[in-house]
Amino acid sequence: MQQNTPPAAVPPTAWMILAVVFFSSLILEGAGLCLMSIVAPTALTAWFPPERRGLALGVWGTWVPFSSILAFAAAGAITSRFGWRGLWWASLVYTTLAFAVFLFLFRMPREMTTPERQPSGFRREWASLREVLKKADPWRLTISFACYNALIVALITFMTPFLMHERGFTSDEARFWVAGLIVVNMLAVLGGGLLSDALGTRKKCILGPYALLALIMLFYFQPGSEIAAVMLLVGGVSGLVVTPSLSAAPEVVERQEDAGKALSILAVGMNGGMVFGPAIYGLIVDRAGWEATVWFSVPVMILGFVAAWRLKVRC
Repeated sequence: MQQNTPPAAVPPTAWMILAVVFFSSLILEGAGLCLMSIVAPTALTAWFPPERRGLALGVWGTWVPFSSILAFAAAGAITSRFGWRGLWWASLVYTTLAFAVFLFLFRMPREMTTPERQPSGFRREWASLREVLKKADPWRLTISFACYNALIVALITFMTPFLMHERGFTSDEARFWVAGLIVVNMLAVLGGGLLSDALGTRKKCILGPYALLALIMLFYFQPGSEIAAVMLLVGGVSGLVVTPSLSAAPEVVERQEDAGKALSILAVGMNGGMVFGPAIYGLIVDRAGWEATVWFSVPVMILGFVAAWRLKVRC
């Protein structure tokens, strides 16, 4: 009888190299995400005046939900035909094309690129950053935006298992409704920009959705609720928060050149919410069940409302 040969042991050095490559790629990926969430809206801020900035940032703000839908749709087809390595190569090609489009098509406004505009130097920029960090409004906006990200990322993360295990949806049905939530959220991000420009206010366009969400989340994950309808409602209402928050970041600082610093602080809240929201949600579900998530969702929405209530923005 032929005996199976045990797999050869992987040398410790190979594991160490693999770990270094893996974590280095994660650092690069995180740096790219952070830079995109800071540099892109800063550039748009330079192109558009405050009264027209909401729509521009609304179009840009759809990048996260749109890319999520595109990635999930393409990943299955690519991996089934070319394997997981094919997905990495496809990502490399896509990233290269995106870089080429940006490199050849994007230009800053003429007044931002004149020869008279000289670099201010690291020391002066660091002093300016410290002044921005001392202001309360950028942090209030950051806390508010962190609340949105904590909720929406947690819901997207846990909706598929909830629908399958608690409501009896098939895997395809659950993914369909989660994709629907993302699509509605994406459209609402665009609508939030139009609304904030039309009304001429950022603050009210943040406060209104948070107040509605604090009420709606009382019924989320609760027995007897029409979960599909509530999902889409939450996706739409929560998306209205995004663009007014992005548009408000350059308006909570006194100088236009500090817009990037305010957006970098906002990115801290965005990423912090993405990390802690699903982690806390998972802990609550494991310890107390789905219905107990209301004790996280509602207070987080109230916290987002209170933080935004004290904002002092020019629009």
